[in-house]
Amino acid sequence: MISRRFFTTAATTIAILLATMTLLSGCGGGGSSSGVANPLPTATTLVGTVAKGTFSSGYVETYYVSGSIEVLQRTTTIGSGGTFTLDLGTHTGIVLLKAYGTYTNEATNSTVTLTKGVDAPLRTVLYLSAPSGTIPVAITPLTELAVRNALARSTAVPAALTQENIIAANALVSDIFPFDVVSTRPVAPDALSLSSATDAQKCYTLLLCGISQLAPTPTLLDNLLASYAANLTSYGRLLAADITNLTTATQTFLSSAYNHSGYTTTGQIPLFPEVGYYTTLVTITTVKNSSAASATANMIQFSLLLDANLTVDNTANIPNSGVITLLTAAQTTTTAANLTTDATTLQPVLNIALNNSSGIAVGALATVKIKTAPSFIPGPFSILVTHLYQSGIEQTLIPYASLNDANTTTVDWSIQRTY
Repeated sequence: MISRRFFTTAATTIAILLATMTLLSGCGGGGSSSGVANPLPTATTLVGTVAKGTFSSGYVETYYVSGSIEVLQRTTTIGSGGTFTLDLGTHTGIVLLKAYGTYTNEATNSTVTLTKGVDAPLRTVLYLSAPSGTIPVAITPLTELAVRNALARSTAVPAALTQENIIAANALVSDIFPFDVVSTRPVAPDALSLSSATDAQKCYTLLLCGISQLAPTPTLLDNLLASYAANLTSYGRLLAADITNLTTATQTFLSSAYNHSGYTTTGQIPLFPEVGYYTTLVTITTVKNSSAASATANMIQFSLLLDANLTVDNTANIPNSGVITLLTAAQTTTTAANLTTDATTLQPVLNIALNNSSGIAVGALATVKIKTAPSFIPGPFSILVTHLYQSGIEQTLIPYASLNDANTTTVDWSIQRTY
């Protein structure tokens, strides 16, 4: 089973950057000092990149949106490498960006132009709850996909953008792809630019090359994104065929004469194996069996046997809050957790042990983030709870018993999982 990373960020909307630092003044003649906190940001500046291939010219329009009404505020020029800067001042609310211009299609090495009134623009939508300082932002086919999903969630006629739908759509697309599609800025797909890029930027940049391979013209791109958007609306995810085609197209680009990235296979690209996997949130709930209503457990240990289409991040420092988030009192801690493979079924097994010296609470205990393969919809038996043990009741705690150990006669608690 290939390891997958988890999205530890909550929502992919642009949040308030609340950085508060204490500045110590120098000691004067009296030897006293005082701390002065920096004020919160009073304005927002977007520092962005437009990318389909690398844009060489064009412009970005900024719209403030209320419901289905878009009001054009300003237009800024796209500079070298697709970069742009936008001063939004103290504005709060929905901001919609539309990009037009000329770029180089990496897959064909041809020049392509997105023309207003002829071609669909590339868009990004974000919600500002307060002035937020300097914010990185991308405008790409994947942010365009998020805009389409946000509009598809609307029940209004005509469709309207709302804060809730913007947050949900940006989060969904950023979950399917292993980076924040709004705040991660792609770079030029050459070895020099990629050498200083983050893993997220590398994956983003080369995925866009795969999209260019699949959709070398504005019309083909519009059709591709329409298909992706329809699958997000119908299934809440991209289909396995979508991911397979995108992976194949990216490999085709890497094998072409126009590839100057330094990568030759998709397996070399950081984060690329995670493309297409999305998060299924599993809620773990503890229930006392009626025969043991007075029993108290200081530790509960159990295992989640996962379908082969499911996994968690075995490279992370499990336990961590990105995988297992406790819902109970602060005294409850994750004392142990690991990911193993069942020797019989060869399925992944996530082992979890939770501890509270005052006793484990009854009710919703934790959430666990499970990564789910493209187009796979978990069913009732996709995640099974096995080997429940509780210290304080049993004479001995059996750490991570094998799955064929059926000693459940002394289990006085039950674990329910919903997803």
